[in-house]
Amino acid sequence: MSSDIGRTPPHSRDAEIAVLGGMLCSPNAAAVALDILAPGDFYIPAHREIFAAMAELWKRSQPIDMITVSDYLKECGKLEAIGGAAYLSEIFDSVGTGANIEHYAQIVKDKALKRELISAAEQIIGTVHKKSEQEAKDLIEYAEQLVFQIGERGLYTQVKDFNELLDEVYSDIKERIEGGKGLDLIPTGIANIDRGIVGLGKGNLILLSARPSMGKTTLALMIAEKVARSTGKPVLYFSLEDSRKYLILRMIAYTAELDAQRLAQGQLSVEERARMGVAIMQLKGKVPLLLDDTGGLTMAQIRSRARRMKAERDICMVVIDYLQLISMPPMDGRRYQSREQEIAEISRSLKNLARELDIPIFACAQLNREPERRSDKRPTLSDLRESGALEQDADLILMLYRPEYYFKEAEEVRNYAELIVAKNRHGLMNVSIPLKFDSTCTKFDNWEGPIPDVRAVVKRLSTSSDKGKN
Repeated sequence: MSSDIGRTPPHSRDAEIAVLGGMLCSPNAAAVALDILAPGDFYIPAHREIFAAMAELWKRSQPIDMITVSDYLKECGKLEAIGGAAYLSEIFDSVGTGANIEHYAQIVKDKALKRELISAAEQIIGTVHKKSEQEAKDLIEYAEQLVFQIGERGLYTQVKDFNELLDEVYSDIKERIEGGKGLDLIPTGIANIDRGIVGLGKGNLILLSARPSMGKTTLALMIAEKVARSTGKPVLYFSLEDSRKYLILRMIAYTAELDAQRLAQGQLSVEERARMGVAIMQLKGKVPLLLDDTGGLTMAQIRSRARRMKAERDICMVVIDYLQLISMPPMDGRRYQSREQEIAEISRSLKNLARELDIPIFACAQLNREPERRSDKRPTLSDLRESGALEQDADLILMLYRPEYYFKEAEEVRNYAELIVAKNRHGLMNVSIPLKFDSTCTKFDNWEGPIPDVRAVVKRLSTSSDKGKN
């Protein structure tokens, strides 16, 4: 590495010695260092071997001191290579305390990350020269993935004392009480949904899942619009399936309550044109929505654009429609063993991104065909395509169900929809939120009437069907 750039890579010999010496002096100091560092974080080979020996002793629940480390290195035939017992004594004598070891460990970690960045830069340069025929955007994506992985390895969250956290939480609650504010959640703007889930949590991954034609895009778009309007902050909307102009057409249709198909064809009466004009005035300049309809986006591109929009526009939420259309090329160029493995990586990355940006990430997800095999067509958690990682990573899973789509002859379920709370890490779950869906203008609203008995409808239609067969 240094021969390529003509410079000594970043490192701190003093910090490395301070860490190793502190570990030899104090078991508590050793525990702190082992939580932050790995052998590869040490630049000087002898220090790397000494730390690896200490890590192995710790793993075996053996004490870490001058004698045990020296004996272990001797057994491995590495004692002389690190400078012998005399060098260990020199390290011990030069430090003499485990105080401030976290500070020194962070210095060692910081230098290690900088060396990794240099190495990544060299890999990027080499790849660009080697694959010069590839498009620049593919090479940029490769570079972003390399750097992002280094950033993830550099994350270190300190363990905090319960009583300290208790004081912080109490202060938060007190501030909310005195300020008349509730939990730090973003309302969806649809009253029935907000009564059911309270709101969208910052740092949370939220999934809206359904079979095709249930209205996922419409509901996601409506929530994005209402959140942007109510907060006054931009919402970043990735549409991997529909064009931006199509989404705006939908917004005009449900805002003006116009037939979406006739609006798209330009077949409007004079009165409908007037309503369209009013709707456009209601939307223009009042909805800070950022629409990205680039097809075939990779996870690296989504992450990069979301970070940039957070820095430049302070976005308050990201919406993705829909998750299974995201691709994530593996770092080593090899294929994933399964689509489930790729989805697991995407799911983990989305959850990490939500926490990093401290905003909700609201992603639509497609369900498999299992609901079609049930008599009531009602979805369950197991119907999520490649569901394992999605179910695990998501904080909130909502499932959209419109019985009218399947049982068109049943007047009781006309315009009726359910939003099933299948998972809720921070509230009630296994509850259904009643909604009204107008398929003409593709609009969701609050359901005001009595809740239809869908089971009774299914049973009646099933009985009627059986009689017809006989």
